[in-house]
Amino acid sequence: MGREKTIYECIQNERKRKISFMQRKDEIMKKISTFLKLCKVETYLIVQSIIERYETQKNNETHPMIFDGEEFFEIKKIMNEA
Repeated sequence: MGREKTIYECIQNERKRKISFMQRKDEIMKKISTFLKLCKVETYLIVQSIIERYETQKNNETHPMIFDGEEFFEIKKIMNEA
């Protein structure tokens, strides 16, 4: 028989969350290193804590700008002229 479905939730305790993040990151780094040695390929790994990114966006009072293509090029033109 199969296993029970695992429910993943955000770890509320900040200390435990950071410890878990570091441990999982180290495990992934080890697997990437093994993959590199066995297959002789270039590997890249980008790890970013979503929680840290969310908290910095939450603390920032400005919201991201949303605009269409024409406005984008107008803003870039103004920036280049300055």
